[in-house]
Amino acid sequence: MPRSRWQSEGIPAPGGVGAVRRLGVCPLVSLERIVEHVPNRRLAYVIDSWAPYRGYRAEVELVPTDNGGTHIAWRASFTPKLPGTGPVLRWFLHRVVASFARNLAAAANAA
Repeated sequence: MPRSRWQSEGIPAPGGVGAVRRLGVCPLVSLERIVEHVPNRRLAYVIDSWAPYRGYRAEVELVPTDNGGTHIAWRASFTPKLPGTGPVLRWFLHRVVASFARNLAAAANAA
């Protein structure tokens, strides 16, 4: 099962700008560095570890809805290292991020 932990906590701790999150299980580990943090509203991060793409940057926006819920908007951009692999990488990353968003929403509902 994939795991997540702070490798460094950033400012403010935990999870502020400069924080590095270690995500996954060996040998498939991703290091995500927080580059923007607005508590309860916005988070942006880049991937600092090996990946089949470069220049990965994601932004997560939490927008309150009229019915008291929250809309999660998760956008990312990257350049594939191997030409022609963009659609497959996009499909895979979309599935991973959708899973993260569902887990985030479930945790928020439980709290």
